[in-house]
Amino acid sequence: MTSPSPARVLAFKTLLAVEKEGAFASLYLQKAKLAERELRLATELVYGTLRERSLLDWWLKRGTGKEPGKQSASVLTILRLALYQCAFSSSIPKHAAVDQAVLLAKKFVPKAAGFVNWALRAVLRKKDPFALPEDDGSSDYLATRFSHPRWLVDLWLEQLGLDKTRKLLEANQQPSPLSIRANTLRTDARKLREALEKEGVQSVAGRLPEALRIKSGRPAGTPAFREGLFLIQSEASMLAAHILAPKAGQRVLDLAAAPGSKTTHLAELMENQGEILACDLYQQRLKLVEENCQRLGIKIVKTLCADGRQIREHVQEEFHKVLLDAPCSGLGVMRGKPDLRWHKSPAELEKLPSLQLELLAAAASVLAPGGELCYSTCTINRAENQQVVEAFLAAHPNFQLEPPGERVPVADLPKTSTLQLLPSEDDLDGFFFALLKRVS
Repeated sequence: MTSPSPARVLAFKTLLAVEKEGAFASLYLQKAKLAERELRLATELVYGTLRERSLLDWWLKRGTGKEPGKQSASVLTILRLALYQCAFSSSIPKHAAVDQAVLLAKKFVPKAAGFVNWALRAVLRKKDPFALPEDDGSSDYLATRFSHPRWLVDLWLEQLGLDKTRKLLEANQQPSPLSIRANTLRTDARKLREALEKEGVQSVAGRLPEALRIKSGRPAGTPAFREGLFLIQSEASMLAAHILAPKAGQRVLDLAAAPGSKTTHLAELMENQGEILACDLYQQRLKLVEENCQRLGIKIVKTLCADGRQIREHVQEEFHKVLLDAPCSGLGVMRGKPDLRWHKSPAELEKLPSLQLELLAAAASVLAPGGELCYSTCTINRAENQQVVEAFLAAHPNFQLEPPGERVPVADLPKTSTLQLLPSEDDLDGFFFALLKRVS
């Protein structure tokens, strides 16, 4: 073989785009035109390499004596990709991983082919090439062993403590299950499962009544998907609509609606009766809301392209229910999106709470007396979650917290005043929920 395999070429290009451009791995992979088998391998290699990145760099430095950061992005990506295969893939012989890495180097960085070959063989010549670093409980150890940025480990150690942080990091190293939500306007989870099985998709019941967890197959390629029998959505995300609990005939606002998974879930709980206004800052993203509504047969959603902070300028009537799934750092969904951990920065996190608080105040300004507002994020960070809610309540004495856990159809979630999910404890992505009622 004189050329690297298509799967490894795609994996290399995807990882390099993540490294150099901040690209999202999932979007990059979705655009690829490869045979199913090659695409599956590329996806495994990309996500695995991203999940183990710091550990791979540690092994590389240990084996070669050289700092990985001094290599070019292309060379380092090739080395990480090969080491991931050597350390974690039992189906790929080590010599094949090395040979493929050299071929990648010859194709994309020819002058570095010899170095790539030497570096990988230097690592593999070690007596125990993939030994783990010594567990001293430090943030340096945790960041290396579980491949998270040091600043993020320190943040969680401060907010969660050592035991919860370690368990959270361990949970993030496992892939997130792919979940779908049955469109209850047309079917239920049991019937959907049977229909998908006939179409070659295996699933098991999820933690919510309308949820299924996919075990094998591609649900988005099935007739059931085209017929609008389900929507792909994480189970934690599904909780938002249950917590808000809209009724048929009510007027509901989804203030940051795209791509519409929560919007359409609200409509299903409302039995397609009433009115939902789906607001988003970008018209292109609102098209996704409209497409999902059309496919699922939902008729009660209208869209509005506007800055949610100025929602009062666009609507006259007040709403019975408002959902604000706020823009956030996404630290709670790293199981399924391991590239996120390498995209984020402390500076970005510092900017978010002020925006979230502005949006929350705007959402409250159009809520009718006696109405309810659900504030949700997909992050694990007190500054974006509990502290935003505390600041809002301090400025809005006419609102009070209602325990969101009382409404979720999952028995073992805590019934606290706000709800912070942890993948390590709840087997769900790390979402946060607060339910606020306007009492006057």
